[in-house]
Amino acid sequence: MPLDLTPLAGFIAFALITVAALNIGDVFARWRLPLITGFLVTGVIAGPSVLGMIPAEALPKLRLVDQMALAFIGFAAGGELHLQELRRHLRTVALTTGGLVLATFTLGTITAAWLFQRVPAIAELGDLQRWAVAGLAGSILVARSPSSAIAIVRELRARGPFTRTALGVTVIMDAVVIVVFAGAMAVTESMLTGSSVNLPVIGFLLLNLVVSTALGWLLGKFLALVLATRLADLAKVAFLLLVGAGLFRVAGLTGHFTAGLLGHELHFEPLFACMVAGVVVANATSQRLVLEHLLHKAGPAVYVVFFTLTGASLDLGVLMNGLAVAGILASVRMVSIALGSWVGGTLAGAPARQNRLAWAGYITQAGVGLGLAKEVAGEFPAWGGTFASLMIGVIVINQFIGPPLFKWVLRQLGEAHPQAEKPDFDGTRDALIFGLENQSLALARQLASHGWNVRIASRRGPAELMNQVIPGVDIVKIESLEKPCLAKLEAQKFEAVVALLNDEENLQICELLYEEVGTRNVVVHLHDRTQGERFMELGAIPVEPGMAFSRLLDHMVRSPAATSMILGMDQEKDVEEIEVLAGELKGVALRNLELPVDALVLSVVRDHRQVVSHGYTRLELGDHLTVMGGAETLEDVRRLLEG
Repeated sequence: MPLDLTPLAGFIAFALITVAALNIGDVFARWRLPLITGFLVTGVIAGPSVLGMIPAEALPKLRLVDQMALAFIGFAAGGELHLQELRRHLRTVALTTGGLVLATFTLGTITAAWLFQRVPAIAELGDLQRWAVAGLAGSILVARSPSSAIAIVRELRARGPFTRTALGVTVIMDAVVIVVFAGAMAVTESMLTGSSVNLPVIGFLLLNLVVSTALGWLLGKFLALVLATRLADLAKVAFLLLVGAGLFRVAGLTGHFTAGLLGHELHFEPLFACMVAGVVVANATSQRLVLEHLLHKAGPAVYVVFFTLTGASLDLGVLMNGLAVAGILASVRMVSIALGSWVGGTLAGAPARQNRLAWAGYITQAGVGLGLAKEVAGEFPAWGGTFASLMIGVIVINQFIGPPLFKWVLRQLGEAHPQAEKPDFDGTRDALIFGLENQSLALARQLASHGWNVRIASRRGPAELMNQVIPGVDIVKIESLEKPCLAKLEAQKFEAVVALLNDEENLQICELLYEEVGTRNVVVHLHDRTQGERFMELGAIPVEPGMAFSRLLDHMVRSPAATSMILGMDQEKDVEEIEVLAGELKGVALRNLELPVDALVLSVVRDHRQVVSHGYTRLELGDHLTVMGGAETLEDVRRLLEG
């Protein structure tokens, strides 16, 4: 009997398509469009609605992949819910969440019930059933996107009362929406089977939630034990995915078994159980950082698979025919969010201007909403595909308009602190040093000897040092470390800044440079090693002297020749990093640069990442080349690369 390789071929084809989706997603990101939209578009094009590279009959066979991704989304949603942080502003978060849920679910359900009269697959179910399905739509409209919100807050370095409230509401909403969805799902199942929603049915609904919560708690404790082991990260991620998918399978088997035994399905909600497990690991165990690390590491791969498969599952005909339905639902959702956030914020005593603008921070949707739509499609195959296509249309619209609106409101409320545009190179190498002491003077002399113009800024330097005259070095007294100080120092013209003050003052300098100047290279003398992460978030390079000295000795032992050149101990050779600024060099291969014979390119750094370079590596503007050679050679290379 010949071996049937069709399922294997389907999985291989899908794997290749996800690789393409990853690259297409990067293109969308460069166009300042949502990354997941690129994944969805790739799935639609490769799916049965367009090219048929993923045929319709292959989609059910990929259900296991779908369930793994859904479980991962549940773990991620729960892992982002940090209860201790929420307690600090619980009243505002709770009232805003309540207002949003009530307004969005109510108006969304009413609008969906009216619109679904024009969707044949749902309208033919009957009026009561149509209202039940509308309840599912209303619950999905409640969903938010914590990952998108957190990414925007980090990108803009936003901080303030609205940012705290928006993050708290967005994260806790994923827990609320799954509870609301579980209730709506139970009601829909009752309506479609012809049983009325009576006390026993409500009792079963509550029992389902209790069982889901208990199962999630046990799973969270078990996951913490696994995460505490010395297993490789890949093995831990695989365990998360397999356990999550297994939970979906167990949920289905439990429903069938209890239906025959009790006459009613005890159908616990696996997505909710995974979310509870994530909450338990993040808040009731010591493995929160391990879970965050795994979710961050595996997230991109899981999301590209999930969103590509979601796009392939879309019925493009239904989506295009229902585009008006999706647009109206998205518009009503926006109105309900404006109403709910205003009422919740007013009751919480938030400022009036914040209440008027807050709606713009709650539009974005993504993972959980898509996951719930896909779950409906899997549970009700007769009309679920049509329903999922319409809801995904709503989510895609919200994913397009949500992030720009969130950025807009953060800027309007003065809570955004984005990085300033880096100034163009003016052709002169300048360095600014904060702090006047013997060490800073020695550094200034060394830089001046290499042709740099150096300025030292000091508030309290000794008089004998302030009055020193060093060729190429300018010593300036400043009154404070505030924004006017940067203007006085002409900070925008410096290619490099070195901060040699205490950690608190150095951090203040780095924040000013990040937000106001965008200096290319900032080096900080680090006193407390635990503060290093805060400086790196601002793009600075922290140097802790004790650690730097031990590493220097290590390299002197293992590679004395290279270390001597870096330290300038070899009088004939030096090492320098040069940025590619000459426009005519874009796309030119390294082997075609016609560098001097004694010049050697040691490394190429692009977008803060090391490029494995060789003769055929093509240059991009902004590349940083580390070059070794004599003084005249390095000057020639600099002229060539900087134009």
